[in-house]
Amino acid sequence: MRPGGSLAVSEARITGTLTAGGALALAVCGSTLTGPVGVSRAGGCLSIGGDPATCPGNTVRGPLTLTAGTGGLRADGNAVTGPVRITGNSGSGLPPGEATPAFQGNRVEGPLSCDGNEPELRQGGTTVSGPRSGQCA
Repeated sequence: MRPGGSLAVSEARITGTLTAGGALALAVCGSTLTGPVGVSRAGGCLSIGGDPATCPGNTVRGPLTLTAGTGGLRADGNAVTGPVRITGNSGSGLPPGEATPAFQGNRVEGPLSCDGNEPELRQGGTTVSGPRSGQCA
């Protein structure tokens, strides 16, 4: 995805690398992603899963890396087979009244590393089969 672009993916199957650097907005809902997923420097809202009624969680088979986003982060209800790294994000996901990046209700089969998210990442209900580190410890 090109810098400044926006993308909404719903109930899709994506095989291969999904990379978004400098995106204005990205929403991935109810999809299966096979391969690395990396999002960096998103200037708008980044939603990977979320509200089950409007943006159900995803299945990610590969590493999930979410870094340096400033427009908000919400990654809820996903099943990830691979390492997860969430670093340097700020702002809220939807709704706009929530001022904290969120990683909640996920299942991670691999390590989970979180660091430098401001305010500190809101989390709860996530199960992890590997080691946790940083803000996710």
